Amino acid sequence: MVISVLMWGAIGLVVLAVVCGAVGLIRQSMRPVAARLVFGALALGAAPTVSLAWTLVTDPEPILGSGANWARNHGLGVAVDRLELWWYSDPPSTEPAEQLDLSLPGVQTSTTVVTTTVATTTVATSATTTVPTGLPWTSTVPPATVFEPVDLVAVVEPALDGEGEWLPIADPGSDVGLWATAIRPLPDFPSVTATAVALDPESVRFVLHNGTELPGGSWAAGPRLDLSVGAGAVAAFNGGFRFEHIEGGYVTEGVVVEPLAEGEATIAIDADGRLQIGVWGDDIDVAGGWVSVRQSLPPIVRGGENMVRGTWAELWGVDYGNVTFVFRSAVCQGPRGELIYAVAGDVDGALMADVMISLGCETAMQLDINGNWPQFAVVDEFGSEEPGLRLVDRRMSNQGRYANGSKKDFIGVYVR
Repeated sequence: MVISVLMWGAIGLVVLAVVCGAVGLIRQSMRPVAARLVFGALALGAAPTVSLAWTLVTDPEPILGSGANWARNHGLGVAVDRLELWWYSDPPSTEPAEQLDLSLPGVQTSTTVVTTTVATTTVATSATTTVPTGLPWTSTVPPATVFEPVDLVAVVEPALDGEGEWLPIADPGSDVGLWATAIRPLPDFPSVTATAVALDPESVRFVLHNGTELPGGSWAAGPRLDLSVGAGAVAAFNGGFRFEHIEGGYVTEGVVVEPLAEGEATIAIDADGRLQIGVWGDDIDVAGGWVSVRQSLPPIVRGGENMVRGTWAELWGVDYGNVTFVFRSAVCQGPRGELIYAVAGDVDGALMADVMISLGCETAMQLDINGNWPQFAVVDEFGSEEPGLRLVDRRMSNQGRYANGSKKDFIGVYVR
């Protein structure tokens, strides 16, 4: 990343030097009026070069992400779309992946017996669970949780070590039910790996945070996750597509930034911080008193069925017959109300829908895609003076994005 940034910065400086040299020669050889005209034209070309170089040097995002974001902000979105279409046109390999991408430093698996109470039956039962060791804690299932996710069945043989096993990953001081797992969910494309997170929504409250560029402006919930002592931050995950790429809308803190559209996949948050995922105007009541609403395209899964395959797939960020295979993220509510967030790559919209179906989603919403925009971060050292963030998948980057200031919106997760 550092090499790429330095390279692009050097290129920008070289271009600027050439432009300045050319301007000097022109001014010596041309009449004043003509020289001023040429100088102005070259300056117009130099300004974007300097702007791009400065962005690439100072932006903490990886080079491709920051460059693409700069281009879209300067009216070059169509060009970026076509370049991405060409760059990401290869389907995933049929060779099985030899490792998973769950990123939890020091995690090993061990088996222990714990006693949990299942809220739906109020009957105490013994269960075998996989516990992370080598982390800053040794807890099993947090005591406040109302359910424990059921391990996934590996569909690619032979299964990799720990594949499909849910690991509790929340700091025990938060008393939040939070698990992660990794799996190869697509038997026809065993090279594809997915990392998923399951979250007990009854133990947390959700906040829509607003990015510096998307939507921009000044808000109570700004571009930084509140990591102050007592705020109770537990995790954060990315939002959806840019506004120019969706028909749906955006409401934050009761203010309509972009008009909402019926039929769109939606994350809705009420005044108590409770979250619902569904279809606006169908699953989600438009008069439900929501304070924040984030829409991002039609649902990729509806009624447990793949809504992308066989339809106009460009809606979900692919074009010309499903030929854009990138790193993608999506979210849904599971059969017991749990929030399920997942990333997978490299996949198109239809394969991402298959991934979410494999996780038990009835209605799934695609969130942001491409590069490092998909990101789920968990707070370490809950409630301490200097909490940190760690990412759940090693393909994710810019670990401090939600702490230092995000350009795009994201969902913050706090203890209730």
